[in-house]
Amino acid sequence: LQQLLSGQAVEQVISSSQLQNSFPPTIVYPTEKDSALMSEEIFGPILPILEFDSLDEALAIIQSKEKPLALYLFSNNRKWIEKVLAKTTSGGVCI
Repeated sequence: LQQLLSGQAVEQVISSSQLQNSFPPTIVYPTEKDSALMSEEIFGPILPILEFDSLDEALAIIQSKEKPLALYLFSNNRKWIEKVLAKTTSGGVCI
């Protein structure tokens, strides 16, 4: 996991000194769309955050890659939710 975070701006939610033999929950922001972090399956407490100028830009990125294991959409906009569900496939979706 440390290799995936190399060169990224990270914020650890819990200090690593508070944990023993564990990787701390980590937010990566901003995340580069073409970084190694975005091309590997992440089996750990790492949340990469991407920014987009439009929903269509985000959908284009999702559709250009392999089907994700999980897709998290943080929105109350019903039209956006329906569009994301219609235009993507993933192992699971959380809204």
